[in-house]
Amino acid sequence: MGDKECVPASPGKSTIALLGKKVQLNNIIGNTIMNSEDFVKTSNEFECKEKNSFKIVKAPNFLDEEVDNDQHILDFMALTYPGPNLFLLAIGSENRQEEKVVGQIKYLQDTFGKDINLAVSLPNLETLQNLNHLKKELHIHMTVASENLPRLCKEWCSGHSPFVYKYNIYSEEVIRNTKEALEKNSVSSLCGSAAELSTKELVCDEKRNSHHQQKGQCKHYGPMVPKLQIEPQC
Repeated sequence: MGDKECVPASPGKSTIALLGKKVQLNNIIGNTIMNSEDFVKTSNEFECKEKNSFKIVKAPNFLDEEVDNDQHILDFMALTYPGPNLFLLAIGSENRQEEKVVGQIKYLQDTFGKDINLAVSLPNLETLQNLNHLKKELHIHMTVASENLPRLCKEWCSGHSPFVYKYNIYSEEVIRNTKEALEKNSVSSLCGSAAELSTKELVCDEKRNSHHQQKGQCKHYGPMVPKLQIEPQC
């Protein structure tokens, strides 16, 4: 990326984590919120933009539970540290079936916490009407992509302090170190896969945690911490 992005949001700006399985759809949603054509990358990597009232971190797809997503989640937490104001999940027409929508929502809530401020963008009004009952059941916002999206995002972010991550297999120190490494590198690596940054060395996997569980610490990163959650910042 050719500008200074993936840095903490400027004062007065809200951080939105843009998530979804389809890169092209995420680009459309991001550009709709920004009222721009800034999101253009079609590769499955991080892309960050800041404009108007928002900083948007477009994340690669880590909604596939069959894939080891440790690295993407680690980088995501670093780039949105200490936590986003809003998680925005973009659902395409191929995934609009209720069981698929619920599956993605629950994956995010299980990963980051059930109290996250989560909004879901659906492909059309018919799907919104059919799934409208999920708003109360899962405590989420729902909409369709339209010119009203910037206003809605601003409303959903208003009054919500950034969520503060608590950590499971890597500590806050690991997240901060990853964040610093990402910020110090060139923009092309900054919001990429982070493979060149060797941040995979920062990941302490569950096997290593389990191996050292009796001692209550990881051999690489010291004392283990509670299961990953998110709680509102006081």
